[in-house]
Amino acid sequence: MTKDIEPIYETLKKEIVTLHLKPASEDQIEKLLMRDYHVVDYQARMCSAFAQGNVGKAIRLASSEESR
Repeated sequence: MTKDIEPIYETLKKEIVTLHLKPASEDQIEKLLMRDYHVVDYQARMCSAFAQGNVGKAIRLASSEESR
């Protein structure tokens, strides 16, 4: 059974793309939240700090009722 999977594995291995992503800065996230999501400055600062460079997490935090 292992021999049947090996060609598939090799094909998949060739198609894999590695992305090297860096966290976004708090300043970048803060500006994005204020500009695109109309989040007030103090809330944008708080969400960007808690998100630790994760833009999606910052957007979710800013959109949640608990952050208001």
